[in-house]
Amino acid sequence: MSSSLKLVRHLSEQIHVYTVNVNKQSNLLTNYQAILDDFEKNKADSFKFDKDKNCFIVSHVLLRTLLGKYLSISPKLIKYKYNRYGKPSLINPPTNLIYPIAKELFLLELRWILL
Repeated sequence: MSSSLKLVRHLSEQIHVYTVNVNKQSNLLTNYQAILDDFEKNKADSFKFDKDKNCFIVSHVLLRTLLGKYLSISPKLIKYKYNRYGKPSLINPPTNLIYPIAKELFLLELRWILL
Protein backbone atom coordinates (compact mmCIF):
# COMPACT_ATOMS: atom_id res chain seq x y z
CA MET A 1 0.00 0.00 0.00
CA SER A 2 1.63 3.23 -1.10
CA SER A 3 0.74 5.93 1.39
CA SER A 4 2.19 8.89 3.12
CA LEU A 5 2.16 9.02 6.88
CA LYS A 6 2.46 12.27 8.73
CA LEU A 7 2.68 12.18 12.49
CA VAL A 8 2.00 15.43 14.28
CA ARG A 9 2.53 15.61 18.04
CA HIS A 10 0.80 18.08 20.30
CA LEU A 11 0.98 18.34 24.07
CA SER A 12 -1.54 15.61 24.82
CA GLU A 13 -2.73 14.51 21.42
CA GLN A 14 -1.46 12.33 18.58
CA ILE A 15 -2.71 12.70 15.04
CA HIS A 16 -1.89 10.17 12.33
CA VAL A 17 -2.85 11.12 8.77
CA TYR A 18 -2.82 8.65 5.87
CA THR A 19 -3.40 9.54 2.24
CA VAL A 20 -3.68 6.96 -0.53
CA ASN A 21 -4.53 7.23 -4.23
CA VAL A 22 -7.36 4.69 -4.45
CA ASN A 23 -6.92 4.25 -8.20
CA LYS A 24 -3.59 2.53 -7.49
CA GLN A 25 -5.07 0.02 -5.03
CA SER A 26 -7.19 -2.17 -7.32
CA ASN A 27 -5.74 -5.27 -5.62
CA LEU A 28 -8.08 -4.48 -2.68
CA LEU A 29 -11.14 -5.17 -4.83
CA THR A 30 -10.61 -8.94 -4.85
CA ASN A 31 -11.64 -9.92 -1.31
CA TYR A 32 -13.69 -6.97 -0.10
CA GLN A 33 -16.79 -9.14 0.45
CA ALA A 34 -15.01 -10.86 3.35
CA ILE A 35 -14.04 -7.56 5.01
CA LEU A 36 -16.91 -5.08 4.58
CA ASP A 37 -20.11 -5.17 6.66
CA ASP A 38 -23.59 -5.43 5.14
CA PHE A 39 -24.17 -1.66 5.20
CA GLU A 40 -20.93 -1.08 3.26
CA LYS A 41 -21.69 -3.85 0.75
CA ASN A 42 -25.18 -2.47 0.11
CA LYS A 43 -23.83 1.07 -0.26
CA ALA A 44 -21.17 -0.18 -2.72
CA ASP A 45 -23.85 -1.95 -4.77
CA SER A 46 -25.89 1.25 -4.95
CA PHE A 47 -23.31 3.11 -7.07
CA LYS A 48 -24.22 3.50 -10.72
CA PHE A 49 -20.66 3.66 -12.06
CA ASP A 50 -17.94 1.08 -11.39
CA LYS A 51 -15.35 3.81 -10.81
CA ASP A 52 -17.39 5.25 -7.93
CA LYS A 53 -18.15 1.80 -6.54
CA ASN A 54 -14.47 0.82 -6.66
CA CYS A 55 -13.35 4.03 -4.93
CA PHE A 56 -15.87 3.40 -2.16
CA ILE A 57 -14.79 -0.22 -1.72
CA VAL A 58 -11.07 0.55 -1.69
CA SER A 59 -11.44 3.41 0.79
CA HIS A 60 -13.52 1.26 3.16
CA VAL A 61 -11.15 -1.71 2.92
CA LEU A 62 -8.23 0.65 3.65
CA LEU A 63 -10.09 2.16 6.58
CA ARG A 64 -10.84 -1.24 8.09
CA THR A 65 -7.30 -2.51 7.43
CA LEU A 66 -5.64 0.48 9.11
CA LEU A 67 -8.03 0.47 12.06
CA GLY A 68 -7.50 -3.28 12.45
CA LYS A 69 -3.76 -2.69 12.74
CA TYR A 70 -4.23 0.05 15.35
CA LEU A 71 -6.74 -1.98 17.37
CA SER A 72 -4.96 -5.34 16.86
CA ILE A 73 -8.10 -7.04 15.55
CA SER A 74 -9.27 -8.43 12.25
CA PRO A 75 -10.62 -5.68 9.93
CA LYS A 76 -13.76 -7.78 9.58
CA LEU A 77 -14.51 -7.47 13.32
CA ILE A 78 -14.57 -3.66 13.41
CA LYS A 79 -18.04 -2.39 14.31
CA TYR A 80 -19.36 1.01 13.29
CA LYS A 81 -22.42 3.02 14.05
CA TYR A 82 -23.57 5.37 11.31
CA ASN A 83 -24.94 8.88 11.67
CA ARG A 84 -27.89 10.14 9.65
CA TYR A 85 -25.53 11.04 6.78
CA GLY A 86 -24.02 7.55 6.66
CA LYS A 87 -20.69 8.58 8.22
CA PRO A 88 -19.20 5.90 10.47
CA SER A 89 -17.80 6.16 13.96
CA LEU A 90 -16.27 3.34 15.94
CA ILE A 91 -18.50 1.78 18.57
CA ASN A 92 -15.59 0.77 20.80
CA PRO A 93 -13.47 2.81 21.34
CA PRO A 94 -15.74 5.69 20.33
CA THR A 95 -13.85 7.69 17.72
CA ASN A 96 -14.97 9.94 14.91
CA LEU A 97 -13.43 9.02 11.58
CA ILE A 98 -12.55 11.59 8.96
CA TYR A 99 -12.26 10.27 5.39
CA PRO A 100 -12.29 10.60 2.25
CA ILE A 101 -12.23 14.11 0.84
CA ALA A 102 -12.27 13.22 -2.86
CA LYS A 103 -13.23 10.19 -4.89
CA GLU A 104 -9.67 9.34 -5.90
CA LEU A 105 -8.04 10.26 -2.58
CA PHE A 106 -8.44 8.31 0.62
CA LEU A 107 -7.72 10.48 3.64
CA LEU A 108 -7.87 9.14 7.16
CA GLU A 109 -7.18 11.17 10.25
CA LEU A 110 -6.89 9.24 13.50
CA ARG A 111 -6.80 11.32 16.65
CA TRP A 112 -6.17 10.18 20.21
CA ILE A 113 -6.14 12.13 23.43
CA LEU A 114 -3.30 10.77 25.54
CA LEU A 115 -3.91 10.65 29.27
